[in-house]
Amino acid sequence: MLKPDIRSLQAGDARMWDVAFYWLWPVACAAANRRLATFAPAEVEDVAVGAIREAAEQVQAGKVESFEDLKALTGVVASRRALDLVRRMQAERRAAGMTETMEGRDDLASTEPGPLERVDSHELAKLLTALAAKLPERQRQLLQAYYVEGLKQAELAKAFGMPMGTVGVTLSRALESLREELRKQPQLMKELLEALR
Repeated sequence: MLKPDIRSLQAGDARMWDVAFYWLWPVACAAANRRLATFAPAEVEDVAVGAIREAAEQVQAGKVESFEDLKALTGVVASRRALDLVRRMQAERRAAGMTETMEGRDDLASTEPGPLERVDSHELAKLLTALAAKLPERQRQLLQAYYVEGLKQAELAKAFGMPMGTVGVTLSRALESLREELRKQPQLMKELLEALR
């Protein structure tokens, strides 16, 4: 299936938005599921829909330059919305006196945002897209499927028709290439360092 053209989406082409939804739905669901799978699995779809809606507003406002940026933005927004939901639910439980021990609850221990989650969603999506554009196609596809769509290495091996060991090596090489690209591009490195403050 063809990827939609960002200009058609900005113009409000309903058919292109249907196509975009086909591409964005798995990205949004995977990002939301990563945070909500064990804490609030029934909320994954609502968070995904909200993330796509929010990303679509950014497209309508002319703030998204490419469909790849839109996919990355959707993943970031879904992850943040899921994190916000978990925090609200925890606050409600505490307010209702329904406290529980955090020990042994990995799903709750990971609700604190990482440094990149504190960055503006749009800027983070653009930064990640710019970095990934420098990678070979196979590495970019595997990173997308692993980190954005949430596929496990065994699923990647089956989907890409490659041994599982090769998947792991390819992902490692892709991450190393991203690190190397950051070292080569001082402006991207500066943006990332500013984002991490």
